[in-house]
Amino acid sequence: MKKKIVLLLTTSLLSGIALSACGGSGRDPYANLDFDEDIRGAKITMWTPFGSDMHAQVEALVNRWSEKTGVQVVVEAKSGYDTLKSAISESASTETYPNITFAYPDHMASYVGSDILLRLDTYFEKGSSTKFDYAPENDVFAISDFYTDYMAENQSVEFKEDGSGYTLGVPFNKSTEVLTYNTTFFDWAKTKDEGIFVPSTWDEVDIVCDKILAVMENNDVYGHFIGKDGKTYATNEEVIAATDDDALFDFSQVIDPKKATDANRTFAFRPLARDSQANFFITTVRQYGGEYSSLDKATRKGKILFNSAEAKAGLKAMQDRYNANRIGISQSWGEAKYSSNPFSALKCVMTVGSSAGADSNAPKGGKFDVSCAPVPFKDESNKYVISQGTNLILLDKGSNAERIASWELLKYLTKYANGEFSKKTGYFPSCDFAFQSEEYQDFFNEKPRAMDAQINLAAAKVNKDVYTAPNTTWVKFVDAAFDGSSTVRTTVDTAMPLLFIGKNGKQYTPDEIVAQLYNSLSDYQ
Repeated sequence: MKKKIVLLLTTSLLSGIALSACGGSGRDPYANLDFDEDIRGAKITMWTPFGSDMHAQVEALVNRWSEKTGVQVVVEAKSGYDTLKSAISESASTETYPNITFAYPDHMASYVGSDILLRLDTYFEKGSSTKFDYAPENDVFAISDFYTDYMAENQSVEFKEDGSGYTLGVPFNKSTEVLTYNTTFFDWAKTKDEGIFVPSTWDEVDIVCDKILAVMENNDVYGHFIGKDGKTYATNEEVIAATDDDALFDFSQVIDPKKATDANRTFAFRPLARDSQANFFITTVRQYGGEYSSLDKATRKGKILFNSAEAKAGLKAMQDRYNANRIGISQSWGEAKYSSNPFSALKCVMTVGSSAGADSNAPKGGKFDVSCAPVPFKDESNKYVISQGTNLILLDKGSNAERIASWELLKYLTKYANGEFSKKTGYFPSCDFAFQSEEYQDFFNEKPRAMDAQINLAAAKVNKDVYTAPNTTWVKFVDAAFDGSSTVRTTVDTAMPLLFIGKNGKQYTPDEIVAQLYNSLSDYQ
């Protein structure tokens, strides 16, 4: 039996109304689909949001599919999720958008509003058989193939009269967040304080971070080197003279956070770092019992809900941790988005970020070992972790052959080639078929040699063995998708830097931050 995963989707309980069918001029784009049509010779277009490496992986799979099917696919990189969304929205009136593309649920909401997104329920119902040899004989392509949480977000954007959702996409590249930590440092720190461990809850973060800070101070680590004998040295030359080897750790460019000023704060040590500030804000609101947003199914209007005592209590708790030098964000070290550079430079020894980017925390030259654990949570009743990644969608464009070809390519990428894609990129498989594929099982069950591959494997095991384990109490959540929800997310991305670092010498309070966000998001109240 395929494992089901708990998912929280923030929606109102109002019953929905069906909106106009996709397709210009009131026509029904589903009425005369012929899934038996020969698609050889068809030509379709695909736009991707990925950078060069990921785009190349997708393009290679698409080219292999083209060779098998005789369909020509023009694959174009838009190099960014927001760039892709803007390009599609701007091309809606001219119908110059692609046949097939990638989308988050909030992007889907925008395309529904533009009336260019195809519902896939008819495709699943009538086009479930796959004629090509990359699919097992007599295999069918079904909604039930895919992990429940990933498919649910594709059915939470546009609704029927009975309140159930239309299927608007199929999961492709999926990830979540994990805690990546420096195992070599933890092994050393435990020799100084046996009470140091990898924390699971935020209360444990407080305890462990305070212990780590004490170890750093009491052993005169700041500005010095640690040899493989566990001792502190002033220079690496002294380490070599004493141990016949290079230093285990180079803290020569790291300073005591209690002595940091605005001029040198980017060199300050903080045990735990956090990447995405939007994810940090949203997850904090949820873990402390608040709500982030909701969706009215009937009107498809979104509403923000984080002006609450619970949300503000969570923000205050995080601000206290920052002020106690326990945690930091990428901006604390002068980084725009990510904490991988501070992590490699030993300015932090734990960092929370996307599982798909966890391998970027591999230190140059393999200076230390790295592993992954679940993100910290508040308590057993609030074990929330975000679900991320895009889905493949079809847009209302082309002849019957082009539409069927686009559907077949969607099936190939989301199911039949998804295990290979996941193995090569660090994303999680979209379905059990992909997870059980020979390519992904080779990756999942064999210890890789390269550090980045080891980190990807550690993140994959957190997802499989913790977040989605049988009877898990973790909740992978996706927030309400509505036209404008991406604007809300972009706006709340500014909250944590103001809460921690502030602006013009002023650190903002939770009340001030929430008030400022609500003032900026008046259309969603």
